Amino acid sequence: WLVKQGGAIKNWKKRWFVVYPDYSIEYLEKQGGKKKGEINLDGYSVVEEGIKGKDFTIELHHKKLRCWFIQCATAEEKKEWVDTFTVCCKKASRASSNKDPVMAYAFQRAYERTRWSLSLWGWYTYSGSEGERVGELIVEELERDVLSDIWRGLTGPPKMQEIARNSVMKVVEGIVLTAVDAAWKLICSAIEEVKKPIEDAVRKVVEPIFEKEKEL
Repeated sequence: WLVKQGGAIKNWKKRWFVVYPDYSIEYLEKQGGKKKGEINLDGYSVVEEGIKGKDFTIELHHKKLRCWFIQCATAEEKKEWVDTFTVCCKKASRASSNKDPVMAYAFQRAYERTRWSLSLWGWYTYSGSEGERVGELIVEELERDVLSDIWRGLTGPPKMQEIARNSVMKVVEGIVLTAVDAAWKLICSAIEEVKKPIEDAVRKVVEPIFEKEKEL
């Protein structure tokens, strides 16, 4: 068990954490219970001093994506989880967090084509889940097409302008990434609900065709 701080609402909830052989992480409502979310630590780092004044907390830090704050029960437990999270940060894959290869491929193609349609050419790096990647893309486009005009209107010492930009970006990233990631999870849940009936219907149509092909 660990206690996790929420993304949009900064409350703390007890969750059952599971680390898989591919170094992906899921957290559940209870052991063996409903999945509440997932964490892909590719591109993250572990900050052992999580929240000042709150015992045994850890920060999973990323420069652009959501930073996760975790609280352990004891110092010994914290040390074990720091070691575990550190390994996950180093070895987590950028591969899709979606286990369905069709959906993973479709997302990657759609993501690439969306970048091209926005004239975002050249090499790029990514990390995190599909929802986080979409959110990061939206933030990138907002900064380029909307916030850049605001940046040009800033006055005062360069250092103060930088502080203002960073403060605004932190708020924008927090709102966008949290909302988009939540929306993406709802979309995936809706797809999962209709996927099997569609697969069964398609199988019912194509199986006779394959059987006829075998006979020929």
